[in-house]
Amino acid sequence: MIVVVANNAQIQMETTAVFRDPSAWYHIVIAVDTTQATDTNRVKIYINGAQVTSFITATYPPTQNMDIGFYNTTTPQQIGTLLNGSYGYFDGYISQVHFIDGQALTPTSFGRVSTQTGVWVPKNYAGTYGTNGYKLDFSNANMLGGDNQSSSGDPYWNNVVLSLNMNGTNGSTTFTDSKSGLVPTVYGNTQISSSTSPFAGGSSGYFDGSGDYLSYASSSTWDLSGDFCIECWVKSDVSFTSLKYIFNRANGTTDANAYCLFVNNSTPGRVTFAMNANEGGQYALESTTNLIAGTWYHIAVTRSGSTMRLFINGSQEDTFTSTTNLNVAVPFIIGGNYNWQGNIDDFRITKGAARYTYNFTPPTSENPSTGGGGFGLYGGIGSENQVIDTPTNNFATLNPLNSFSGHTLGNAGLKVSSQAATQGYTMRSTIALNAGKWYWETQVVSWNTNGIVPGIIRESSIKEANCLPGSTDATIHGGNSIILQNNINYVNKDGSATSISFGHSVVDGDYLCMAIDFDNNKIWYRFNNEVWLSGGDPTAGTSPTQTITSGASYYPAVGSSTSAVYLVNFGQGGQSGLTYNSASGGRFKYTPPTGFKALCSSNLPDPTIKNPSLYFNAAIWAADGTARNYALGNFTPDMVWTKCRNTAENHRIIDTIRGKGTTFYKTIKPDLTSIEGEDIDVTNISASGLTVSANGNTPSINGRTYVAWSWKKGTTPGFDIVTYQRTAGTDGVETINHNLGKAPSAIFIKGRDNSATNWHIWWPSFGQANYLNFNTNSLGSFATQWGTTAHTSTQFQFYSWASTSVVAYLFAEIAGFSKFGSYTGNGSSTGDGPFIWCGFQPRWIMIKRTDSSGPWIIYDTARDTFNRSYRDITANTSDDENNVTANISGSVDILSNGFKIRSSSSDTNYAYDNASGGTYIFAAFAEAPFKYARAR
Repeated sequence: MIVVVANNAQIQMETTAVFRDPSAWYHIVIAVDTTQATDTNRVKIYINGAQVTSFITATYPPTQNMDIGFYNTTTPQQIGTLLNGSYGYFDGYISQVHFIDGQALTPTSFGRVSTQTGVWVPKNYAGTYGTNGYKLDFSNANMLGGDNQSSSGDPYWNNVVLSLNMNGTNGSTTFTDSKSGLVPTVYGNTQISSSTSPFAGGSSGYFDGSGDYLSYASSSTWDLSGDFCIECWVKSDVSFTSLKYIFNRANGTTDANAYCLFVNNSTPGRVTFAMNANEGGQYALESTTNLIAGTWYHIAVTRSGSTMRLFINGSQEDTFTSTTNLNVAVPFIIGGNYNWQGNIDDFRITKGAARYTYNFTPPTSENPSTGGGGFGLYGGIGSENQVIDTPTNNFATLNPLNSFSGHTLGNAGLKVSSQAATQGYTMRSTIALNAGKWYWETQVVSWNTNGIVPGIIRESSIKEANCLPGSTDATIHGGNSIILQNNINYVNKDGSATSISFGHSVVDGDYLCMAIDFDNNKIWYRFNNEVWLSGGDPTAGTSPTQTITSGASYYPAVGSSTSAVYLVNFGQGGQSGLTYNSASGGRFKYTPPTGFKALCSSNLPDPTIKNPSLYFNAAIWAADGTARNYALGNFTPDMVWTKCRNTAENHRIIDTIRGKGTTFYKTIKPDLTSIEGEDIDVTNISASGLTVSANGNTPSINGRTYVAWSWKKGTTPGFDIVTYQRTAGTDGVETINHNLGKAPSAIFIKGRDNSATNWHIWWPSFGQANYLNFNTNSLGSFATQWGTTAHTSTQFQFYSWASTSVVAYLFAEIAGFSKFGSYTGNGSSTGDGPFIWCGFQPRWIMIKRTDSSGPWIIYDTARDTFNRSYRDITANTSDDENNVTANISGSVDILSNGFKIRSSSSDTNYAYDNASGGTYIFAAFAEAPFKYARAR
């Protein structure tokens, strides 16, 4: 990434890290402060909350207090292109653009680390923007270039139907709406009070609790359909021993479309938004915060799509799902019915925009009474350019890292232009699926009477040619697809094509709609809004066009057997003529069947482990030779694997099951056959890390740097440590109990007291006979190496060594946390190796070639904090870390949903992870599940 903040590259930063993860959102902050005395402090770049400190080029402002030159001048600013809009057009998504004039802020002004997931997440900016600052959040399709900053003008001004600031002289009974001039009928002694306000020097409306309220005549103005926001400030004079209404459009009616907001007395102080008439109706939203007398509170009720939210002082208190049109024909009343006793200020109603969809800081000044500024739109930008793909709800696109030559992607990953030369090639989505019900659409833009092949393709089908959805060859089975031709059409399953009659002649502009039920292994197709093929009904689950393979993971995919142009839509929009469907959570041309969802992160199932750092972590430190603690992470690990990075040293594994010897923890070494020893100066393992002595041994030798990988044992993370004694005097099959709770996906075994024993490793594809060794990196075979029966959820078998004490480390694959799989290399000369789906952003990856010799290569994000990851460590040698950027042994891009092999044929030892046709196995553990992950 290159950042230029002045003309003629006078100030230019080019990062060593590359940013080429197209599957999730990045958060980027650039802070410029030329008043700093140290030049390196004058420009700072942050990605996902972390500062970038490694640069290929770093030209900082040469003089203190330097005037950048073209900011705060009449020079136009442009978003999405280089200066003057002549080239360099951005093809992707942009959200929440803040330009802060006069301050150089840190990322914490715009984001925070989630306590639930440990992932960097957005938050509403609460500060000011300065003289020429602005905010673009693109939340209003009618004003995509509108300035949404809070400090000068309201970006939703055109959506405001009531803005009552309660301004005026003390005791006045005139209430002026600053937007539309609506005048309420004033009842009782309702009046302006200058004695209290949430803002310094302000005023508010006072209601004495005895017949005081404001009433607006019945009108469609108060009908709430679609997105909306009602907000105000309130302060009560009394404790809540009886109901107190803040506003209502109910007033005694029993109409199901009435609504009101009140403070409850059954749980005194609880704020409640009720639907379906009065307080006796449906309590849609209730706070957990209880209001107390004498305190100002900001309250907001919003709806975005189908999600309603209640906020108090900017914190989300409750959510509810509803698309009900609230359109009862009665007056809109503020402070009436069960009369409010106290003050209300800054009452505002916005229709067509939710304003708040996650936690925010309440306004620090009264609501503006003018509209915000904005940017001009160029290149045909219209409302169809607004998508609902946001940093808090990430939609699938087609994946440029998992495609093959000849396809051209556009429209931010939703448009494909293919040529005849691309026959047999496929574009896959950024999300793979194996559960749930999903719907998406493919539009034919142009074609040559045949050649578009939408469908699904197996996640295991990582291959270039002859890999259209549904195709097959000698080594893979492709999945399912429909082949669009002009008259005769085909449905394909694993290469077996069946001709069907659609009763529909495909023309440009047609939509092919797909509904896939992975829970029941069924797939349906239809054109436009016609009946589903084969007379099927996805809602009822009847007469599917095809069935699919149970238990397999698939990508939504599309390919072409000739030149064609087509658009896909997974629900984010990006096309004209789409309608938001609240039940599915997506914008589509046609209504999805009941129960089928748009393909986005909010619809993905919640992972079992939301924060992987509670069960696995990678940590680094520089040793100083003293007795101390070295931190490992956020938990007490059961196994710790350490390796010196800058000096040749053996790997060492310690664990809580084998425990301590006389003084130190017992070690076992992956790169050797040696017996268990006590050659590590670790005296304790705890939540605070490794406690080491001052003996000057590993992992605390002064001047050396170390990495440690730590695992927690249990059924939740799918990890177990088993020790047993082979008492027999001869080798033989042993049946051993384990506590994984499911069949293992990988097993690592070593004799503890027999130096003649190699490490033996089992992988899902090995069966009973094959095995790998850590220490020799060879692939071996023995008929009953892994016994005579398959591993189960409680037991495994191994052909054990005579009279040997054995340790076994067992892993079970946990969705969103761990992955044990394989891939085939493509021998790319450009570093465009295979993409491997994990379903999470990896923290740690280990790769081994199985059809030839080669080392076990380990990458992690503690040592390479940004892409690309090239500091590999080999598990089968004592070699120090490889950290040479040129002619490296291999490299990967670690991504939000998996990893991409970047080794090319020009790299030294590229065959270790990307030889053409080479077979590789890998293990990976997560930093964040894909549902929550940021792009890396």
